Amino acid sequence: MVQARIQAENFFKWLEEEGDCLQSLMCTPSSKTLEMEYFLKLESFHYEDQQKLIADVQALEQKLGVSACWKEISPEWEAAKKPVKEWDYRKASDKLEGLLVACIFEMTHLNVAGTGYKMHKHLANALKTCSKSIQATINAYNMAAHTHSAGSIIK
Repeated sequence: MVQARIQAENFFKWLEEEGDCLQSLMCTPSSKTLEMEYFLKLESFHYEDQQKLIADVQALEQKLGVSACWKEISPEWEAAKKPVKEWDYRKASDKLEGLLVACIFEMTHLNVAGTGYKMHKHLANALKTCSKSIQATINAYNMAAHTHSAGSIIK
């Protein structure tokens, strides 16, 4: 801390700011959630069983009080699209973070004294599987980052 010139009170300030940020992320208004759900149903309307989706879309339109169905050119569509893309990006980011932490945890077991040859082989196989999972998750993250304007692509 001394070398980086960070004062102890900064940690408490950062901790409070992080708590406020996490608290704000937890509270999604129900109207926003309904709008996001409505947008997702409309988006999948073109690809899935239309009869069931028509009923779902009509029920959501009634809950939201929508008089005319949203179109891709409507401002409501664009307003609902942004939080959905942000949610996809966060979900991919969280999954990637979880896999990386799990992989690092597995790696720490490799350096533990007393770990036998069979355990090393088992851990090496687990790390290979973890590596493949991470690569697939990075691809999903990159797709989400590409559609989300604030995202950064990992190479």
